[in-house]
Amino acid sequence: FLTFLSEKYAPLEKEVLDFYFLDEHQRITFCKRFTSGSTRQVVVKPDHLTELLVSDRKPYGVIAVHNHLKGSCLPSGADDTTTRQFQLICSIHNVLFCDHYIYSPVGIYSYYRSGRMRDISKDFSIGNILSDGEAEMPKMKREAPSLSGKAETAPGEREDRTSEKAEKTGLES
Repeated sequence: FLTFLSEKYAPLEKEVLDFYFLDEHQRITFCKRFTSGSTRQVVVKPDHLTELLVSDRKPYGVIAVHNHLKGSCLPSGADDTTTRQFQLICSIHNVLFCDHYIYSPVGIYSYYRSGRMRDISKDFSIGNILSDGEAEMPKMKREAPSLSGKAETAPGEREDRTSEKAEKTGLES
């Protein structure tokens, strides 16, 4: 999947945000791209993701991918806020928010691989919010998506959620 991301995002000249929908076998079934035509950020309103999740394409899981045209692949504060918001939205709709990747010319950052997705999932799961964080998230084996239709094993947990109320979400380089 990382090779696919490098090939797909390296030639881009504008920032984009893509949502990849996964079925229960971790195969990509749909992709939706958002762009604002800017080289500095992509602005996506949380209701855009909500509309996608309640469509007839009801996914099992979602992966978000966006690019930084220059510099580091490390997430900005806006990227962290956006990831929390996406997690909460997915959690409300009972959809697994698997990962948020950030591509840049110097590398690819994964919230899941860095371990940050687990904390975001715990803090921004609707179940945990409603129970004041006392409930444990059920642990599930998760597989990384594969473009060949075969899933690559990547141990993980069930993750859901996003963040506080926000009019819009900005992903910044």
